[in-house]
This record gives sequence, structure tokens and C-alpha cells, in this order.
Amino acid sequence: MATRLTLGDDAVADLDEFIYTLVVWGQHPYDKARRWSIEQMKSEIPEYAEMRESVRRGQAVKWFENLVGSTWQVESSVSGTRVLNPITGESSSLAGSGVLEMSTYLARFTTAVEAWHRTVERCNPPDLLSAVGDAVAAIEAYVNNKAREWTAMNPLDPLTDTRRQSTSLRRKLEEWIPHMTSGKRIDPHSPFWEDYLEMQRYRNEAIHSRTSVTAIDLRDLASSLNKFTAGLAIPLFQLHTFFRESIPSLIIRAAYAPEVRVVAEPAG
Repeated sequence: MATRLTLGDDAVADLDEFIYTLVVWGQHPYDKARRWSIEQMKSEIPEYAEMRESVRRGQAVKWFENLVGSTWQVESSVSGTRVLNPITGESSSLAGSGVLEMSTYLARFTTAVEAWHRTVERCNPPDLLSAVGDAVAAIEAYVNNKAREWTAMNPLDPLTDTRRQSTSLRRKLEEWIPHMTSGKRIDPHSPFWEDYLEMQRYRNEAIHSRTSVTAIDLRDLASSLNKFTAGLAIPLFQLHTFFRESIPSLIIRAAYAPEVRVVAEPAG
């Protein structure tokens, strides 16, 4: 029998909890809904059962899911375009055609999720390596952005990461995040943290491989794909909650990704 990877039939895990998470943390204007309980949500949303079924099939959560991406393509007819971070004063501009990243960390995480899905579809470990690398870069870009905003508002208490004074991502997560959020931290003893470190090791070992050939069992590949969810997507989700920020739906969907499983298919 041939074997392959699968995500199962449902687009996301824990359908009701996923929808509720989008209601509470999603990027939408309905602030009253953020105070609902899960039972209030089910009773307040018209035709909730139909919505639930459409989400199970992979459609967006009506009213509450913002599908705007992280990049904008600019046509040459535009004389000039500029994006600005109003807190730090950082800006980027174009004089003609090009692409603007409205959110650098989200653009990196978008490519990570795309590579994650390619790994499932093609059973291709190098795609997972790309997914892990981009997800780690996304987490660091998010933390760096928060540190720049912190430093702009607290110039006497700066958080800096320069070539002369380099700061590791682990230190940023363990020290900077609690400093900026009055003590909130990813529990270093939680499975999430362990899976994050495992993903870091996977990336480092692949980059610094000393062999010309490798082999990976499909069960091990599936396990690594699931650790991407637990060790990278969920911590990025948690970081947003520490700062009480609404969360892009891409990150919420990645945090609620279905479990990757190995299934057998009849030959022929």
C-alpha cells in the first residue's frame, strides 16, 4: 500500500473554538462580540450551524475574518507610495511599481505557512525547512518590531539588538517579552516551548548537515509538521495576546491547523 500525508477532512481543528478565537481576537470592528462567551456566540450569530459547516469546508468566518494580505502591489502609474510605523517613525516608500510589505513579520509567516502546506502536499522535507526558517524569522521580526516601539516610547530603557551587541531570539523571548508585557511569558516548561526548540534544532541541523544524503520516515515528517503548529504558530499567536493585539486570521488558522497524519492508500 502507498502512504501519504493528510490533514483530514476539516479545514481547522476544534471548529467552535477556532470560530470563537476569531471572534475574540480577529481583526474586525465588532468589539461587542469580543466580550461574548462561546455560548453567546452560538446564539448571537445568525445561522451559526451553516457558518460552522462552511468553515469546516475551508471558507472564511463570515463577518469576523479579515482576509487582507500582508503585501500590496503598486502600479507604475502611482507617483509615490509610502508606509509608516506611527510609533517608531520608520517608513518605506516607492517611486514607481513595486511591492510594499505592510507587515514584515506577517509576510514572512505567510511564506512559512505556504511552505508548510507544500510539505504536506508533496511530502518534501526541504519545504518544511523553508517553513521553519520563515516562521522563526517571523517571530523574531514581530519581537523586534515590539522592541523598536518600546524603545521609541521608553528611550531611557532601550531594547537593542545590533551587530556589536547581538541579542539571541531566545533571550528576547525569555527577557524582552516579560519586560515589555509586565511579566507575561511563554512558559519555558510547556510543550509549546519544547516544540519551538525542537524546530530550531531541526532547522540548524539541516542547514549545517555534514552528509550528502538524508532519509526521513513519513511519521517523523508528520510529527515535525505538527510541531511547527505547536512550536511556532501557537507561540506567535500567544505573543499577540500578551500585547492585547488583534491577530491576523492567517496566524489563527495556523495555530488551529488540523493534525497531520500518515494514511495508507490501496494500490492501483
